[in-house]
Amino acid sequence: MGGDTNTGKPEEGAGEYGNSSGNDGKTGDVGESGSTGNSESGNSGSVSSTKNFWKEQSKKYGKDVADLFETYGEDVINVLKSKRTIKGVKSLCEGGCDSVQGLIGSDFEDYLVKIMEGEGSFNVEGREFDGRLGNRWWEAKSGKYWELIENNHKQFDKFKPDMGNRLDIALRNDATYELFSNTPIPEIVKEWLKKKSIIYTELLY
Repeated sequence: MGGDTNTGKPEEGAGEYGNSSGNDGKTGDVGESGSTGNSESGNSGSVSSTKNFWKEQSKKYGKDVADLFETYGEDVINVLKSKRTIKGVKSLCEGGCDSVQGLIGSDFEDYLVKIMEGEGSFNVEGREFDGRLGNRWWEAKSGKYWELIENNHKQFDKFKPDMGNRLDIALRNDATYELFSNTPIPEIVKEWLKKKSIIYTELLY
């Protein structure tokens, strides 16, 4: 995820179609986001890259960042990389910096509303969307949803027109449409999302 430099919200189209566990996403008020879920350390890359990241953020934010690190430890680094403002990070970390994993269904949807500072589910043209921030609309997938997709091709066949239809509705209403997931998205799904130009973001911390 990246960020809108005016609002501090996660930026659209960061990384590999918004993959927060990817390589080159940017955070709006925080800076460059590195690997958050795929490194050998399991959290935020090598010790040196973590120190460099923290040094850059400390230089930018000063005592606020130092206080966050002292209070919440290294877990806060992943949150800084994938969120936006210091205020937002503090708010999230009060509930635990690694709280995204394990959230299912409406709990994950509520989490997204909180970190995006947007609004929850809404209906347009007979279709339900999981949340939005202005004209930025999204779908949230969690739990064992992707296991179901991988184990049942009929479910994938259903997923594609559902997502495609929502994308068309969003575009007709001058909005963007993207996907958030707190579990790894299968490669076959990623390839389809890329073909449809649907941004996806994996929150894997």
